Amino acid sequence: MEYAIIGGTGVYDPKLLSDVGSREVETPYGTIVVDTGTYEGVEVAFLPRHGKDHSVPPHKINYRANIWGLKALGVKRILATAAVGSINEAMQPGHFVIIDQFLDFTKSRVLTFFDDGDRGVVHVDVTEPYCPVIRAALIEVGRGLGITLHPTGTYVCVEGPRYESAAEIRAFRILGGDVVGMTNIPEAVLAREIGICYATMAMVTNMGAGMAKQPLSHDEVVEIMAVNTENVRRLALDTILRLAEEERQAVVSDEKHPDAGDRQRTADSDGKRASASDTTGTTSDGGKRTVGREVEQAVIGVAKLIDAGGESPIGAHDGQRDEAHESVRCSCGSNAVLWERMQK
Repeated sequence: MEYAIIGGTGVYDPKLLSDVGSREVETPYGTIVVDTGTYEGVEVAFLPRHGKDHSVPPHKINYRANIWGLKALGVKRILATAAVGSINEAMQPGHFVIIDQFLDFTKSRVLTFFDDGDRGVVHVDVTEPYCPVIRAALIEVGRGLGITLHPTGTYVCVEGPRYESAAEIRAFRILGGDVVGMTNIPEAVLAREIGICYATMAMVTNMGAGMAKQPLSHDEVVEIMAVNTENVRRLALDTILRLAEEERQAVVSDEKHPDAGDRQRTADSDGKRASASDTTGTTSDGGKRTVGREVEQAVIGVAKLIDAGGESPIGAHDGQRDEAHESVRCSCGSNAVLWERMQK
């Protein structure tokens, strides 16, 4: 089971999936319950972040159990949904934002799998914290669905469960924030640590404190999400289909041209893809992983895709693949070696 959806506020059940069942997954951090099913033949796991009845506040979510459990099921790619407030006047309620950066203002959460020293100290690279391959697919599928979306945005993660003050919103805007929420950190970081490709589609449900005439309320958030839940589901599931088809085509291509894969692997092992711009993550035991060139290519590919779409926000588009998308790559799974270490 390679794909998972983590549902945020307003997305509590796996509607549109067939053959739905539940599985309990034991993790070192507790037991989680994951719904599993299929969508047009593709296996998908579904996990409601706050519980099916929205009973878990953002600062109490067992993020480590959630991400560990999905990895244990074999998940390689996570599409997360998030209800967010907007700090950017251009990002209005009902718009989608395919976030590409974050600012972390959480205070009391455990932020890593490597906090006790038993598995060593790990400093994971998050220069590009969200998988560029999933992000590119979300942008392209969103165009095809006619959804109004912004192809980039900086997510400010706060502790919650309270909403922000007007002064905080002004400060976040000065720092470059576009949307504000309470759940993306440590979720994105844990996924990177464990080697899962991860991206978030954020849906704006309200303007930030001081930017609207009325006070903020959870009812407003739920109301906007209810209106747009179908778009959230369609965007997530159609993106999974797109990614699954790309994977299938890649496998077919490798089978037809096995020598091409061998040549690429040889080039990788010889270090020919490394460059002066490489970003290297280092663990306390001296291990290194070079990911810079792949990250660089992925970022360039996403940038070309965004440029091809014209001005933000992106509206309806024919959804056809283009040359820019083909150059998008990621190295999120390069941390899979850490998963092996964590199981010892």
